[in-house]
Amino acid sequence: PRPGLRSVSELADAFAAWLEAAGLERPAVVANSLGCQVVTELAVREPALVGPLTLVGPTIDPARRRGRHQLFAALRDSAREPVRLLAIAASDDLNAGMRQLVVTARAAFDDRIEERLPFVEQPAVVVRGGDDRFVSAEWAEQVAALLPDGRLVVVPGEPHAVHFTQPATVACVVRELLAQEGDEAL
Repeated sequence: PRPGLRSVSELADAFAAWLEAAGLERPAVVANSLGCQVVTELAVREPALVGPLTLVGPTIDPARRRGRHQLFAALRDSAREPVRLLAIAASDDLNAGMRQLVVTARAAFDDRIEERLPFVEQPAVVVRGGDDRFVSAEWAEQVAALLPDGRLVVVPGEPHAVHFTQPATVACVVRELLAQEGDEAL
């Protein structure tokens, strides 16, 4: 996030501005982790701006909202993530700086995604790596159940960043979602 963004709502505003600047109309959106919080915030506030949603490893599980739980879960999951992804994340974290990382973490913890999921109008697929140690199976199931038009896809043996480790599989999920959306538009 750019410096100064202090809430999921502000991140959603920045995403909306980017969509407008890019001239995109109701694009399908694939979001991961905190990105799921951002895109669902925008989807509820401005439903005409985003199309179908693919929510990969959505955070933050209300049962694990404490920072300590999130830190330990991230450490457990990082052992399963590809080294290349960890290097990218480390570089991004270094560029953002510790202050912005803390601000962003607080924004994630303060956000109550579970309260807005029932108001998401877009069709949505929740994708969870079967070996995700950051997002529990129970939370992924709850997210899918809270979405009015949601379903869950579990990719066996994969970590939190299943979109990184199995991009073709996630692309198939997105294609199926778009095909469903196209069928419903007819």
